[in-house]
Amino acid sequence: MRNRRLTMRCRLTGLLATAMAVTVASEAAAEHDPAPARASTPVQLSISEDIQIFDPGTSVVGVRLGVSSYDSDVSGFDQAALAARTGGNQRGLQAALYAEVGGDMTGLQAALVSADVDGTLKGLQCGNWINRAGTVIGAQIGALFNSASHLTGVQLSLVNYAEEVSGVQLGLINVNRGGWVPVMPGINVGF
Repeated sequence: MRNRRLTMRCRLTGLLATAMAVTVASEAAAEHDPAPARASTPVQLSISEDIQIFDPGTSVVGVRLGVSSYDSDVSGFDQAALAARTGGNQRGLQAALYAEVGGDMTGLQAALVSADVDGTLKGLQCGNWINRAGTVIGAQIGALFNSASHLTGVQLSLVNYAEEVSGVQLGLINVNRGGWVPVMPGINVGF
């Protein structure tokens, strides 16, 4: 029953995030970057990293759909049946069985199994089993485990872990290594 409620919350949040993703993608497309431009495309379709329309080094500003995909940067809507992987930064909505961002993520990252951001997550990370991010500014919601080096916001899961917390952890076990009380059941708050 808890997973059903969690899934419903993720779906409702997804609708809001989709609207945000369109806005973020529009802003990203309008930005001027003085660095050398990387090849970009408004649409990327893939079956695997080796079988996709454009080279994996391509940036996607628009929509990426596939079974399993990998691109350097993605801004917009990104959905894969199995794995959605972005080597650089992701802005907008990323949804898959397994979702991974090698850089920073701004928006909503939703995964049925595992959601992973190496850099900073600004937004919501929602995964059924495992959520991991370097720095979280926003929220992590999961059924089993959330992990962040630095948390500014909320973690909600069975087990929550963070090196430093400026916010709230809600779960059976909450670990805030930099807190006054490093391990708390139920709720842990850091300032």
